[in-house]
Amino acid sequence: MVAAISARTHHPDKTVALVEKSSELGRKLLVSGAGRCNLTNLQLEDKPEQFFEGTGKDLAKKIFKCFDYNNIVSFFSDLGVRLAPEKKGEQNKVFPVTQQAKTVLNALEAELAHQGVSVLTNIEVINIQHNKKANTFRLQLKKSDESISAKHVILTTGGQTYPILGSDGAGYEIVKVFGHKIIAPIVSAVPFEAKNALSQVLQGVKMELGVKLFSKEKLIAENIGDVIFTKYGLSGSAILELSRVASVELNRNGVRDLMVKLNFYPGENMADLKKWFEKMLKSRPNKTVVDILRGSLPFNLPGTILKFLDISLETKVSELTKQKIDALLESLTAFEIKITATRGWDEAEFTAGGVDGSEIKVTLESKKVPGLYFAGEVIDVDGAIGGFNLSWAWSSGFVAGKLE
Repeated sequence: MVAAISARTHHPDKTVALVEKSSELGRKLLVSGAGRCNLTNLQLEDKPEQFFEGTGKDLAKKIFKCFDYNNIVSFFSDLGVRLAPEKKGEQNKVFPVTQQAKTVLNALEAELAHQGVSVLTNIEVINIQHNKKANTFRLQLKKSDESISAKHVILTTGGQTYPILGSDGAGYEIVKVFGHKIIAPIVSAVPFEAKNALSQVLQGVKMELGVKLFSKEKLIAENIGDVIFTKYGLSGSAILELSRVASVELNRNGVRDLMVKLNFYPGENMADLKKWFEKMLKSRPNKTVVDILRGSLPFNLPGTILKFLDISLETKVSELTKQKIDALLESLTAFEIKITATRGWDEAEFTAGGVDGSEIKVTLESKKVPGLYFAGEVIDVDGAIGGFNLSWAWSSGFVAGKLE
């Protein structure tokens, strides 16, 4: 939508058509940010490239110099959408003040109409042919013998997440015809499959934990955030943040020795916890271990941990051997869970992979086919959770729409 608005703004004498295979625009936008539309992020102002991955990472850095955080805010402000940073936490997420994605979609649709963009819904493009001599394009449609001719094409077909909403990776097949390399798409921002006894006991419980991700016993990523225990494994913001790295290991590199270590006392290590435990040992030697732990952990977690370690619920602090104390503290600061897989496309928020960024100019025009442009998730650029991927969609769409 932003690409179409930009194209019409920069080329008012040209006819601009937005071709959408779904029955309505913005279906994925409406579910973004849990329906609130995390539109951008304040941290985009400082070195935005640090929040992006993929072969198009350097390309993204250049695009955000052309259309940065302030440009994004101004763009939506001009459309009448007032924005405000989220007040809770320190993630610097920015939302419409209405806290409704529908506000953003309505503003974009109104601007498309204002600019005179032709919106064609329920039309699926299955092939694009390029006439090199005339330098024009012919878009072949799925349900019609008719076609659409164009001087320029901006491909914004997205990735493969939420296929029920229209993103099924069809754009990659269209691009392959032109000789573009496609970096194998994999899920990102997705829960882990990791069936384990702890998740079964704590199913539905959400906690702020320290999470370390290991591949073949090597630490490859870590953070602190919410972890949700589920019937199939682990979810929550901390897990989703680590999932891109895990997905590369599991779904591209074929690694099977993947594990997380959970710290139930985030920000503290085993030595810190040992000092606290020794203090409790001196002041409350006759208190049971389970009762001491229940003062800082969810009620049913201590008993579960103790069961794993063959420690009775009646065991007093003074009755624990040094070995048992060390084993307990290690479980509380580095509880190991094997990761067997990521969840699928229906649950992933983003796609990692797409058109190789090295084959795209800074104008977002193809280096192989003049007149063909790309924007958004179809390019091998994916951002961190927190509004960065929508920021990429807005900025790349606006730059591509200049048709430079």
